[in-house]
Amino acid sequence: MGMKSTKNKLKQVLQSTKDALLLNSQIEIVSNTHVVIQGAKGIMEYNDDSIRVKLNDKEVQFYGEKLSIECLSQDSMELKGKISRIEYI
Repeated sequence: MGMKSTKNKLKQVLQSTKDALLLNSQIEIVSNTHVVIQGAKGIMEYNDDSIRVKLNDKEVQFYGEKLSIECLSQDSMELKGKISRIEYI
């Protein structure tokens, strides 16, 4: 196997990994006070007791008290507050 063939295969693997990461969402829940969402597509609703987030093919709604978006980037966000319930829509 030549060097060029190895580079092409590596490039294909990296591209498919990138595509898979972009298509899938991941939600990490730390206790009931902190949530990290990777693959978020948008904020559908945002207030002190409810935050609804658009994912690829679903939406997820967080209910609780004093909820806030602490960090927001192009495809991820961090939520904080006292989370009492999570609902997939």
